[in-house]
Amino acid sequence: MKRALLVVIFSMGVIACGNATSDTSPTVAESAVDNTATTSTVVTTTTIAVSTIDEKVVECDEDTIGADLKTKVKMEKCTENFGIGNTDKNTWNCPDDGCREASLFKRVNGKWGTNTMCRKDQPMVKPMRLCYRTDKAAVATDEDVFPPKIACTLWDANTELRFVTFTGCEPSAEAIKTSLTRKCQGEWVQNEYLPFETCDSGTMVKRAQRVMKAAGLTTELDGFYGSSNAKQIADFQGKNGLRKTGMLDIDTWKKLIAVSPVKGTDRDGDGVITPDEM
Repeated sequence: MKRALLVVIFSMGVIACGNATSDTSPTVAESAVDNTATTSTVVTTTTIAVSTIDEKVVECDEDTIGADLKTKVKMEKCTENFGIGNTDKNTWNCPDDGCREASLFKRVNGKWGTNTMCRKDQPMVKPMRLCYRTDKAAVATDEDVFPPKIACTLWDANTELRFVTFTGCEPSAEAIKTSLTRKCQGEWVQNEYLPFETCDSGTMVKRAQRVMKAAGLTTELDGFYGSSNAKQIADFQGKNGLRKTGMLDIDTWKKLIAVSPVKGTDRDGDGVITPDEM
């Protein structure tokens, strides 16, 4: 995961330099966020502190949003004051086969606006998020993207198992079901760092399997983290008061090495010997 983060950070630099498009739609004023406000109640006529906002999903009012922006919009998911839509496939800042990007919509002082786009395959959390300002050709700031709780509600990548360790969101029931039942023929992904999820493979997975086996779990030492491994881990998580996701995350790893200690060098100084440090 550490290596992946470096790639993402580099990609964000490409976004800042490479975007040549602009959005002529009305934008959300940068002054719309007042960091000194303390209320957590969402209102459409008062500036609020983004860190405390939490709203439920509602039906998107495309007519009202389109009228505010003076253009047609295709919305996907909304709360009262936030929404995603106008998803498009781009290639200029993506792999050759392209990637999906969506516009972020916000209602400030009763008016909808948009000035930010994000790649949908990345979580909306630093430093992994890949978001940029369409009006400034610049990397988006914290104020440009959704507040954390809104991102958990609207941004699907934030609830994917591989990202919940970083986003703090609850994974969906479907994501957990997939973790425990997914077949991986031809879909193995090389991964050298925690967390490990179904269909990950590699030398570090094999090291983790040795620890799993030493801790009493039933697993083959083959370097392939399949659904059988996920089920074993989910059972272990349930017995140790952890969320039963089947993903071998850092909290689960700490429980494993408490049962079966490992030797290595804590190179990053976080107090935990992870598989890549064994």
